[in-house]
Amino acid sequence: MSNEVSEPTSREEIEAILKTKVESGEAEPGLYDIGLSYLVVNNAIGEGITFQWFENTLMFSDILNS
Repeated sequence: MSNEVSEPTSREEIEAILKTKVESGEAEPGLYDIGLSYLVVNNAIGEGITFQWFENTLMFSDILNS
């Protein structure tokens, strides 16, 4: 029997899968490249698992040189 998950099609599905995986220890909090966007998964004590979505990356060098 396969534990393979079908390709999620919405942010809600992605968040649900990652929440389950983090809670079970199969995935770690962190930054995930979802393809067209980036997702930060945080597991803070007292807050639980939270998600932050970004459409692009920000260059640290842009801040240093502005």
